[in-house]
Amino acid sequence: MFPPVPTSASSCPRSRPEARRLASWSLLCAGLLLLLAACAGPWRLRLSRDADLAALLRDYQQLQALPAAQLQARYEEEAARYAAHGDNALRLSLLLLLPDAPFRDPARALTLLRAYGEQAPEGAGKHFAALLGQLVGDGQKNAVLYQTVRAQLEAVRLEKQALERTCQQLHAEAKASQAARQQCRKQLQQERQLVENLQKMIDELKHIEKRLHERKRPQMPAT
Repeated sequence: MFPPVPTSASSCPRSRPEARRLASWSLLCAGLLLLLAACAGPWRLRLSRDADLAALLRDYQQLQALPAAQLQARYEEEAARYAAHGDNALRLSLLLLLPDAPFRDPARALTLLRAYGEQAPEGAGKHFAALLGQLVGDGQKNAVLYQTVRAQLEAVRLEKQALERTCQQLHAEAKASQAARQQCRKQLQQERQLVENLQKMIDELKHIEKRLHERKRPQMPAT
């Protein structure tokens, strides 16, 4: 009926849009569970000054459809009311948990929920705050896990790039070394050929010198 909601830090990290959609579903599920419990249980859940829980959830759904300017104005209104009276902690917490809202602050929402749970009388509001606080806390753990895994993946990516650069450098050095060896062999062959040519010239000079020496040798008179 509803998409699965991660409940521990060991769950696989999800993308940010998916995580926010799951958070929105979690809020609605939490409210429905508490309303069902109120109808089935032998006791009545008393609500705090934050108004009826069903109306609170309807208001949360309507907030998601508001334009950005109206949503910001609503947030400022609820924040000012909380600063002045402190009686709208649940509404302000839901505002702070809205997906993609510029003022979204799950950490502050969790602080408000915990403070509300400690002070609120026994009732639907207190139970809703506890359940929602647990969901937000688990979401923060998953966010930390996501950031950790993302950092590790980034480190692996950077290490892979460094290894690739090292391999490219070694390949270039090996290629340059091979070219240097080929050039050295070529120079050796040229020098060997030069030595052979010089040796031939020396041999020819010696032969010429020998012939000249023989010509200059005085001839013995015939008897």
